[in-house]
Parts: sequence; C-alpha cells; structure tokens
Amino acid sequence: MSEEKKEVLKEEENKIENAEVTVSEEKKEVLKEENKIENVEETKQEEEKTEKAEEPKKQEIEKVPHVNASVPVEDFDWSQGENEEVEYDETVRKELEGIYDETLATITENEVLDGTVLSITSREVVINIGSKSEGIISLNEFRYNPELKVGDLVEVYVESQEDRTGQLVISHKKARVLRSWEKVNSAMDNDEIIKGYIKCRT
Repeated sequence: MSEEKKEVLKEEENKIENAEVTVSEEKKEVLKEENKIENVEETKQEEEKTEKAEEPKKQEIEKVPHVNASVPVEDFDWSQGENEEVEYDETVRKELEGIYDETLATITENEVLDGTVLSITSREVVINIGSKSEGIISLNEFRYNPELKVGDLVEVYVESQEDRTGQLVISHKKARVLRSWEKVNSAMDNDEIIKGYIKCRT
C-alpha cells in the first residue's frame, strides 16, 4: 500500500471520527433540550396539582362569613382595631349576639341541670352541660349505676363555673341529694305519702 493511500485513509478516518464526535455532541445537546422540556412539563404538572389542592381551601375561605362581606379578604385592613375599636352596626351586632346565645347556654351556680355523658374513663366521667367547658365527675359518684354509658342524661349540680384552672366544677352526688330534698318538700307541701327504704336499724 502506498504512502498516499495510507494518508488518504487516515484523513478519511479522521473525518469519520470528527463527524461521530459532532453527532454525539449534537445528541447531547438534543438530550439536554429534551430534559429541559421534561423538567418544564413536570414543573407545570406540579403547579397544576398544587392549584387543584388549593382550590378547596379557597372555596372554604370564601364560605367563611365575614363581618363585612363587601370587602374581599385581600383588601381587608388587618391593622384596623389595633389602635381603635371596631364598631358593628345594629343588625350585625344582633346577629352575632344570636349566634353567641345559641352556642352557650346560660348557666348559674348552685343550680341542678341535666348533662350528657361524653366519655367514661377508669376514674372519671366527662359531662357536657352546654357550657364553654365540660365538667369532670369522679366515677365513684356513679357506683350505684354500673350500667352508665356514653350518651346518658344525668343530673348535675353546678358548684362553680370556673375553678383556678378554668374548669367547670360539678357534682352528681349533690344533685341527687338536692333533687331528693325537692321531692320530700313537694310531698310535704302536697300532703303526699312517699315510700322509703330502711338502710339500718339501731
């Protein structure tokens, strides 16, 4: 093989190698562009998912009743009321008072009420009487009633609306005693005969 042919072959091989390198570089560029497009599409999909997830929240926020429904949440002045008092018109005030009265029952101390058993633990019974907090009574006060269950109505005596910890203080035992005395006094006033059980004899 002559030297000229060898040089021609080498040149051809170099051209082919250079062409392959150029093609591989072009492929890399194309792949980079494809990755960019995929990343953009993934980002769009994530944004769409977050928008869909936020839509119910926006709807919930829109459903919340505002004092002044004509002012959008975005335009509401949150600093209003920091330095000055907010005044409601008469209709809004009455509406808010009505909602408040429906939520909380008026409870006075030294009164016997009916309450609903919310839960029973190994030591305590939690009772709701419509106040801002539930009352807790020792399970020992219900020893006479082993069939007590959640949802039962029980009579309770309101000793205090709040103790030092803000807890409602109620008693079932005192309520039973007071109700019993009320029955005895009513029977005496109406000359009724009542039956009693002998507990002990001396």
